[in-house]
Amino acid sequence: MKKLLAVIVMLLVTLSICSYGEAAVSNLQQGQSELGGNIDITSTSSTVKVGSYSSTSTSSSTSLGFTYGYFLTDAVQLAGRIFATGTKSESTESTTTYYYLEGKYHFYEKGQDMIPYLGLGLGALGIKSGDTSGSGSSYSFMGGFKYFISENTSVNTELNISSNKYTLSGVDITAATTRLWAGFSLYF
Repeated sequence: MKKLLAVIVMLLVTLSICSYGEAAVSNLQQGQSELGGNIDITSTSSTVKVGSYSSTSTSSSTSLGFTYGYFLTDAVQLAGRIFATGTKSESTESTTTYYYLEGKYHFYEKGQDMIPYLGLGLGALGIKSGDTSGSGSSYSFMGGFKYFISENTSVNTELNISSNKYTLSGVDITAATTRLWAGFSLYF
């Protein structure tokens, strides 16, 4: 919870600094590319099923990610995102790497400085926990804002909710994950 509060405070401070004086206007357009980096705070609820046995657990972690997107129109973007999450407990360390293809619709009019968007993502994941590894699939729903601090630069925030299914050491695991992203993007 403290990490979430720290990220929210950092985001609000950044937005308030960026909004001092005249607002920058966005210049999104068809054919433009976006390169971004982001960090998040994650909350995951997992269910493990083996035969008739079922167990549920909740954990939190942070991850680091990178995005490359291409605007098919002024409002529609196709993007690829890769990010990794690491979790360390007393008994084991695990790393999960996600690969997503995302479609986003930006509610955009020329000259806006803050642009809301909604999107969907389909992905694959690879997990390594101790000496075992596994893979699976994921899909997500997202919504967020891009706040332009210059014509070709924005700070971003996104709420991302995903459903993940994977197999680790022959055990089927289903996880629901909620992520709060904070990031920075360059447009060219």
